[in-house]
Parts: sequence; C-alpha cells; structure tokens
Amino acid sequence: MADERTVKKRFRLSLDISRPVSNREFTLVEGDTGNELIISLVDDGEPVDLTGCRVLALFSKSDGTTVSQDSGTESNGVRLGGEARNEVSIELFASSFTPGMVECELQVYSGAALSTLVTSAKFNFRCRRGILNEDTIAAVPEYPLLSSLLSQVTGIVSELAAANEAVRAVLGATNLLELFEIASVSGIFKGNGAGGVSAAVANGDYYEPPIRAANLSIPSSAWQADATYAGFPLRAAVPVGGALASMMPDVAFAPADAASGNLAPVAAAYDGGVYVYAASAPPAAVDLASLTLWKAVV
Repeated sequence: MADERTVKKRFRLSLDISRPVSNREFTLVEGDTGNELIISLVDDGEPVDLTGCRVLALFSKSDGTTVSQDSGTESNGVRLGGEARNEVSIELFASSFTPGMVECELQVYSGAALSTLVTSAKFNFRCRRGILNEDTIAAVPEYPLLSSLLSQVTGIVSELAAANEAVRAVLGATNLLELFEIASVSGIFKGNGAGGVSAAVANGDYYEPPIRAANLSIPSSAWQADATYAGFPLRAAVPVGGALASMMPDVAFAPADAASGNLAPVAAAYDGGVYVYAASAPPAAVDLASLTLWKAVV
C-alpha cells in the first residue's frame, strides 16, 4: 500500500485582536499547497474563545488582489480549535499568496446571528517564486544535436540577410533597366518559362552584369572590307575587354555620326570586342558614344 503521509510546512504565530505583535518572519514558495498557518488569537495576552464564532482570513496580495478563506464554508481550509479554543488553523490555498509581500488579518464574527464583527491586527509574510516555474527549461543530453541545429539556424539567418540586402537594392532601383540588372545580378528572379519562379543558380540561370563602355573613338584606318551586310560593306573592330562572341551589343554613335546614315544600326560581338559596319569609309574618326554588351539568353 502506498505511503499516504503528507509533508507540510506549519507556521505558528500569535496574533493580538487589537494590537500588532512581533512574530518570526517566514517565507512561502509560490504554488506550494502544503502550507498551514496555526494562529493563536489573544486579547492583550489572554486567549480569545472562538467557540461558535465564524472566522475569515483575508489575504492582500502583492498583485493588488485580495482573497479570503472562511471557516463558515466547508472545505475552505479554515478550522477553529485548540485547548483554549483560540486557535485558527488555515490550510493556505495556492491562490491565497503570490510572490512579494502578503498582508493578512482575521475577521471574527460572533454573538447573535454572528452580527458582531471584530478585526485583528495585521501580520505579513513573504512569498518567493520557486526555481521550477513556467520559464524553466528541462535539461537534455542532446547538446551536440542542439549545436548542429544552432549552426543550421545561423546559416539560414546569413542567407536571409543576403536576400534582404538584395531586396533593398531592388527597392532602391530608379528605373526599369536598373531594376532588371539588379534582379539579374542578385538572382532574385528565375523564370521557368511558364510564369513560375524558382531558385536561381549563379552564372547559369540569370544575366551577368552587362559590360559597358563609353566615348570610344574608331579611327578611319580601322575600316576593312566585309561581306556580312550588302548595304554596309565595311567593318571596323572595336576592342572591348571581356567581350564574348555570344554577347548581344547595343551601340549608340555620336548624334552627328548616327544621323549621317553611313553607319549600320546593328553591331556584332566577337571574343575581345565589337564589330560595327559602314556603307562607306568615314573621312574621320567615328565617335562611339556608348556601348553595352549583354550576355545572350540561352
């Protein structure tokens, strides 16, 4: 048969019905249900006979609320007794105290129809939080597993930070072309051809940054015969670092040269530069105002 003994904390104190007296300080622990106060009620040192009386124990808690335990209510934790019939035994409910200072007093109802009320002097006690509470984390032996998970989380945080910077760059774009370039470089967008978007792979799934050049001069000696375009039988090679034959060039000549009609509106890339075309040999150097080389879509 299981041992049914109950372990309790019992605190004995003397309480004067009219003036405060000093009792030894004591402390309860939040949530405990095995606390019992045994109070001897006296009047100037003489026992107060509580036969036929009703006693309420009132507790003013540190959270601003007040609760009561009543000898007149069954199973409310208050019993009257003792050899001198002046003892009030209170089985403290866990809801009767909270962490901090708790003040207590007794109300004694006596006489015909229990119509006469006297209230004792106050006494107080402290309540502290237990080490085991809702914030306690159970110890576990899986430290290596937790370390691995922490490492994974750290990696995810780093990836999110990089993605956040990419998004900031996109939001800061000032025009559609700049937005397109930023999105391409960062790998934010990768179309699957059906309107969907998936993760991009660097240097494979999106455009690399375009190669740009400006204010290039094409000397008149650079023009050579070429049969690529019948209407523009001359071709000049313009060296551009990093250029590849697979790239798509956009060229813009100086306004005067562009308006002459002598220069072809198309160009072609080769490994190391760009070819431009002319109908006849220009009498002077041609000013190539700007040049952009895009990686071809594959």
